[in-house]
Amino acid sequence: MNVKKLDHVGLTVRDIDGTIAALERVLGVKAFGREVREDDRVKLGFVPLGDTALQLLEHWGEALGPVGRHFREQQKGSPHIAVEVADIVEEIARLRAAGVPFLGSPPQPGARGTLTAFIDPSATGGLLTELVEHPKSGRQRSES
Repeated sequence: MNVKKLDHVGLTVRDIDGTIAALERVLGVKAFGREVREDDRVKLGFVPLGDTALQLLEHWGEALGPVGRHFREQQKGSPHIAVEVADIVEEIARLRAAGVPFLGSPPQPGARGTLTAFIDPSATGGLLTELVEHPKSGRQRSES
């Protein structure tokens, strides 16, 4: 796989607003990329940590999509990792050819205008792993 870097580490939390406020105060950083994803029933935000970020997710209600259902089923604090790739379509095809399963129908629009694909945790020893492709032009992708 052509991994460019660790993009972020995600954690589920009970109170995203309280957690972000505490991390901003303690770490002296400013959160970014706050979103509400109705399809997966998650609120999310990013806290910068050097060249990477911590993604915080708060789940509510009954999730509609496979990623949201995964987050709902996990205990609070359960991690996922996200690695940046140059060409997500190419990586999905390569992994599918090797028999690697995915959650849902990737690629899907992700936070911060990215394209994402979640590898089924059964293929990674239980760790939810996300592939992320950032927009090539520097502009955010539409989320339609």
